[in-house]
Order: sequence, then structure tokens, then C-alpha cells
Amino acid sequence: MAGTYSKSNTGSWKRSLDAEIAKAHVPIDFHNEEYLKQLVRLCNDYQAWVENNAGSIQFYIIDGGAEGFLEDSYAGRDAGRITEQYFEDRGWVGSTIFDDNDLLIAFSRSGGLISSALLRRPISIELPKSENYRWSEEEAEKVYKVWDNTPVSLYRNDNFNVKYFGLAMQADTGGYYKGAWEVNKDTGKKEYVKITIDLHKEEGTKGCIFIVDPDNPAHTPNFTDKTLSLFEPKFIRAIQSAINKPTDSNIGTMHMLSVWGWKPNA
Repeated sequence: MAGTYSKSNTGSWKRSLDAEIAKAHVPIDFHNEEYLKQLVRLCNDYQAWVENNAGSIQFYIIDGGAEGFLEDSYAGRDAGRITEQYFEDRGWVGSTIFDDNDLLIAFSRSGGLISSALLRRPISIELPKSENYRWSEEEAEKVYKVWDNTPVSLYRNDNFNVKYFGLAMQADTGGYYKGAWEVNKDTGKKEYVKITIDLHKEEGTKGCIFIVDPDNPAHTPNFTDKTLSLFEPKFIRAIQSAINKPTDSNIGTMHMLSVWGWKPNA
């Protein structure tokens, strides 16, 4: 499942890492179980292994893991810093910088592959005309770091126009992202309300990370909130099938890895 390596600071590392895996005649395919297990092993200097007898689902986010599986449009670009500008009739109203080169993986307790997906992570949101968004690269990086080795839960969010199932890490991100400027229902005063940073389908974000799925109706013209609410990525549906229920807490543990700095025989 060959794709493109971008000019990101992890692109060259991932290319070398894939070349090492290919020496064992393992297909370079992020849907291939053996490839993903080798990727996990090499991303942690041979110290991390997918267990065959784990206590719960084994989740991994690999920084740079999507390199080599990107669309051709990323050639010559830095997939870790993709800027999208937003314009209305009055002109420029803001922009978001996305990191598009990370990979999400889930293995079962027995080490079998449940699912994998590319991620789209907003690392900066700038909307000067709106006081409801505050998201910086510093906050994004701190959230990623605090997720390592934390419990994962799958929950239902019905608080917005688009409903979704999200993967949430049991880590206090409130210290890094205060949230949106909203009216406190108890005090009646406007204040920053904590918002959970989670993983869910592509729709809207205040810092939350998108699970990329080509079947998402948001990629089609004239989609509605209703059609988007009825859709869930293959990754989410695979997790629900694995736990045999739509939601549950403490379903697994998240492990944060990176291709950065990998060298042969490390």
C-alpha cells in the first residue's frame, strides 16, 4: 500500500524505518498486522512489543507513522504543518495548522490487529474574530505527551449538532487547554470551560483529533449534520465490535511512540 513520504521532520526517518521492515519481506501497509507490529517494535528501540496476553486493548499513536501512506498531494510539502485558511465575504477569518502524519493503531488483548487509521491533528487554531477558540501548538504538544500510558475510554457525545463516538484518554488536559469561552450554567458568568481533547470522525474541532476515513460524508458535497451524525469511522466501529458494546470506560491503554531518531540496530 505504497504512498508518499512528505518533507516533514519525520518523513526521512520513517522512510528508513520502512526500508528496514521491508528487508524481512513484510508488506509496507498500515492495514497489515505484521508490519504494524514491527513498526511498534522499531519505534521504541526494540523495547516495545505488542503483547499476546495483555489486560485490555493495546492502543498506539505513532508520531510520523502516516509517512509513506500519504496522498500524492503531500509530495514536497511538510505533512506535519498543513495550513488551511478560512475566508468569508468579509475576507480572511482564520486558519488551522494540521499535523497529518500520525498513525493510530489498536491491537486486541491477544495481540491481533483490531484496526488502524491515519490521523489529522490540529496543532494551532487561529480565529481572531471568535473568542470561542483558543488552541496553540504548545497546548497540542502537551496533550500528546500526557496521553502516554493512560487508560482509554469510548464514549458518546451528544452535546453538539454532529453526534459522535469518541476515544478519550484519562489524563488531565485541563491544565493545557482551558476550553471555550462560554456562560457557566451555575454562575451565569462567562468563563473558560474545560473541553476534553479526544479522537473522533472528521467534522468540527476545538483541538480534538480526527480519525481519517475516506468514506466520511464530510468529503462529499451537500452533506448535512444528520448524515454526518449517522456515520462512524471504520476504526470506531471496529473498537465497538471488539468490546461488544457501543461505549465503555477503561477499554485499553494508550502508548505514544515516534519514528523520530530511529536508526538501524538501535
